[in-house]
Amino acid sequence: VYTDALEMQGVAKHFENGMVEIKALEAGNDILTLPNDIDRAFSFIKEHVEQGKMHEDRINESVKRILRAKYRMGLNEYKPVDEYGLQLDLNNSKVLGLKHQLIENALTLVRNQDDILPMIGHGRNVASLSIGTSLLSHFQVMMNEYEQIPRYIAPNRIEGVEKTNLLSKIGKRDYVIVSLHGMSQHARDNFGLDASVLSFLQALNQRTKVILVVFGNPYSLKYFDDFDHVVMCYDEDRLTQNLAAQAIFGAIGFRGRLPVTASLKSAYGMGIDTKPNYRIGYSVPERIGMSSDRLKEVDRLIYELIEKKAAPGAQLLVAKDDKVVYQKEYGYHTYDKSRAVQQNHVYDLASVTKITASTMAVMKLFDEEKLKVETPIVAYLPELKGTNKENITLEEIMTHQAGLTPWIPFYKATLASENLRPSKLYYASENSDTFSIKVLDDLFLRSDYPDTIWQMIIDSEMRPNKNYRYSDLGFYIIARIVERLSGKSIDNYVRDEFYDPLSMTRTTYNPLERIHREEIVPTEKDDYFRYAPLQGYVHDMGAAMLHGVSGHAGLFSNASDLVKIFQMLLNKGDYGGKRYLKESTIKYFTKRHLGSTRRGIGFDMKELSPKSRPNICQFASENAFGHFGFTGTCVWVDPEYKLIYIFLSNRTYPTMTNNLLHQEDYRSKIQEVIYRSFLPAFVQDQS
Repeated sequence: VYTDALEMQGVAKHFENGMVEIKALEAGNDILTLPNDIDRAFSFIKEHVEQGKMHEDRINESVKRILRAKYRMGLNEYKPVDEYGLQLDLNNSKVLGLKHQLIENALTLVRNQDDILPMIGHGRNVASLSIGTSLLSHFQVMMNEYEQIPRYIAPNRIEGVEKTNLLSKIGKRDYVIVSLHGMSQHARDNFGLDASVLSFLQALNQRTKVILVVFGNPYSLKYFDDFDHVVMCYDEDRLTQNLAAQAIFGAIGFRGRLPVTASLKSAYGMGIDTKPNYRIGYSVPERIGMSSDRLKEVDRLIYELIEKKAAPGAQLLVAKDDKVVYQKEYGYHTYDKSRAVQQNHVYDLASVTKITASTMAVMKLFDEEKLKVETPIVAYLPELKGTNKENITLEEIMTHQAGLTPWIPFYKATLASENLRPSKLYYASENSDTFSIKVLDDLFLRSDYPDTIWQMIIDSEMRPNKNYRYSDLGFYIIARIVERLSGKSIDNYVRDEFYDPLSMTRTTYNPLERIHREEIVPTEKDDYFRYAPLQGYVHDMGAAMLHGVSGHAGLFSNASDLVKIFQMLLNKGDYGGKRYLKESTIKYFTKRHLGSTRRGIGFDMKELSPKSRPNICQFASENAFGHFGFTGTCVWVDPEYKLIYIFLSNRTYPTMTNNLLHQEDYRSKIQEVIYRSFLPAFVQDQS
């Protein structure tokens, strides 16, 4: 039996040094920890035995218990622990999974007036303030994964002008999430809380609703009885801050209970449970039964493809059971290695646009009964009456069974015949009313040319049959239908309906309007149309000629954003407490289309025909859906395993003729490693 630290004042303030240790032995303790004066304690115990005040047998009982315990541990044949790699051994992936679970279960929602937590919905007037730090806290960084809110920091003293300015900046917000950092564990110094901070918090609490998040000693809660929303986190390491942010926004629930009594309003056993609200969470593979060791093979594959110049860099994200468990960035924007890929950098999605924009838009309009996929499209586009396209349906278009021409190189008609460069008939170097479509920094297409493209689509020949043949043209048509039915261009429609409410702040058409150029991964050194490196301008030529916005291509994003919208599909249309689509709509669009071996409505699916080349790994279920992108991207969702796999690269840099990524089947190889990391047969084999 061990004592608590005897240097603490719980006992020491009542007895002199030496007598504290005597009382501890009399109470039945065997090992006395942290006595204030070990020499004095030893002398006191020895005197008590010699004077007959304590029997020697009492000492021997404890010694025997200690020796028996050491013998059971093999310490009778003691061998020093090999310290090489000890840190890694003690912090292996399984231990990290357990640590996640322990912290997750400990986070305590002490008070939650009006059930404000977890934060639900989008567009609230919220700010965050971290006190006791000179940089943005990891807690604030993690909260930004869920919602972009203004972030402020303050030192551990807030007085005078700084106090006035801070109150004026955030005091009018509806809510302020205040986190306390750099606290001490000692009551003697008020747990590191300066009186000026306590005064500031009281002033802020009188002006707005404060959600107080304490990364420190639970006894400090006695200072915050006047606060209606209090979260106790106990520690300040990155993992605790990470999980606290997830709990605040509902990715995980609060389940903790206070282990001590700080005040009547913060008493032992208090704690409020909350339920997760279908937001994506963040964890480690072992937390949900995956193997980190097996997933390391993914790193090897991606470094290999970079070394072989299949792509200069990549982003990878793996989510399972509603949690991102593996997310990494690899390599660089280009082979000159001047800019490393980072988590917030965005890629040109190419045809992943089809499922992230066009199909989502059609599903929403279908949800609202504004269209039917089996209705001939002439019902939505009357100008098609009398053409060879009036009777095709959205269902046929989205399953690539409409008989459409696969592709039209619209840009070629705008090149000068003598040098195959942009003709002055169609392009100018400056923006004007006549030339307003920006396809490059200093290259503007005629404003009326989209009408020409539309007419070329209308006039294009149909194939003699409607067997499966992949075609981009139908998704040009879809963009026009979405605009006609919604009254908005497709980029604005999907932003309003999906991207903004999902806080997908890095998902956009025409990214240069919203994102710094250096955060956009380049796609190609164009030597056939625009004759310049393409960075921030859509790679697809047809989309570029339509203001960068189309149904088949044009969207830019990163893995962190994309996981949200596809997790929404896995959640059967719900995300963060908001319903985006009906469950029945999602089922209808993501089921295999009758007569197709690999297509849902809008979505690609696992190829079932033994005569065709497999398109995804063998372990994916037949219900897996997703899409590949020409620039080296893919997203795949497997509802049977609650799995999301996202891979983004710019394999087209410096030239789109580089097809090594596809030839070596790297995207499917990576996907196979992911399945091997959790499928029972492989996990058991590893153990």
